[in-house]
Amino acid sequence: MRYQPVGNAFEDMTLSFTAFPAKTAGQGFSSARAQYMDIGIKMDVKNMNGYALQLIRTTKYSDAIDFILMQYTNGVATAISEPVSASSYRANCKITIETKGNQLIVHAENASVYDTKHNNADVVKVVDLQAQITPNIFGGFSFQHTGTVGSGATLIKDLKVEWF
Repeated sequence: MRYQPVGNAFEDMTLSFTAFPAKTAGQGFSSARAQYMDIGIKMDVKNMNGYALQLIRTTKYSDAIDFILMQYTNGVATAISEPVSASSYRANCKITIETKGNQLIVHAENASVYDTKHNNADVVKVVDLQAQITPNIFGGFSFQHTGTVGSGATLIKDLKVEWF
């Protein structure tokens, strides 16, 4: 999904939503073959330039995914942060992505109570990521989901986008 608002120039943006992945154990996607979802912000959606939060399933954990900040240049995504492994990508995961000047900021958490606690200290329940970016005038946003449908899908609920 790609959305470009009416207008020529935009300042800071905030995008927030609640994710309900079909997978309930925190693994997010059906296969541990690098399936991912990129949520783009401050995007030129025609040429795919801007920034994104990538949620990706890796082979590191069976019950956690990685959160990584990305920069898009002509459709090619490059990581601009280290990955953070989190177990919070389950039903009712609240995610906020925002730009403030030259900063890209992400906060993700899940207030739901899980039956199990992760046994690896490198896996967090609350994600706070930040990276320095070059501000742009783009105002588009996008969702790109490479996972399978059905058991690998994610429902996006309560999507809210603000432009400043």
